[in-house]
Amino acid sequence: FLRIRLHRCATGKKDKAVETQLEAFNGVSLTDGEFSKVLNHLNNSSGVFAKAKILRDRMKLEKEDGQTVYLSFLDGRGMRRSTAIR
Repeated sequence: FLRIRLHRCATGKKDKAVETQLEAFNGVSLTDGEFSKVLNHLNNSSGVFAKAKILRDRMKLEKEDGQTVYLSFLDGRGMRRSTAIR
């Protein structure tokens, strides 16, 4: 496994590739502030097992317009299918 760290560039611009993929995967649009909350959530804990749990679980995000959305980071359907006992 490769260790990655998500962060803002020195110029303050958000990583558009990560944001675009996250928005497409979850079917939502994120503001700069909302995306910052996601990055903080992903970088919040240390340790392999804690990080894996964060990626497996869904994140509850209160959007700036008052709407609550749940963001996924991994497609769990494929993982469950691959570990199913037949």
